[in-house]
Amino acid sequence: PGARPASKLRAREEISAFKDYWIEIAAQRYQTEKETKGARTVCQEVEAECLRETNTPITLNKNTVMARAKGNMGIREFNAGKGWLTKGEEEQVADFAVETARRGFPLTH
Repeated sequence: PGARPASKLRAREEISAFKDYWIEIAAQRYQTEKETKGARTVCQEVEAECLRETNTPITLNKNTVMARAKGNMGIREFNAGKGWLTKGEEEQVADFAVETARRGFPLTH
């Protein structure tokens, strides 16, 4: 059997991680260039760079970039701290559920 397709949740996580990567780039660039460029200009430059390098358009919020440049954590990091399980544990539980279902056992067994 081949690899199973990514779930909608996993696809959203990948998109969010992709955008976070570019937000971090913009925040670092804003931090070093804020004396000469505004946040909106830096965002536009990073958006164009992302499009050139990945052929994927994104929109960066200047307020988010400024907050990251000040050291504020992103929503993904904040929410990760609220979880009961680590990422590895979540994957183990999901794999267990898939494996038991594949064998024909319901999770209530």
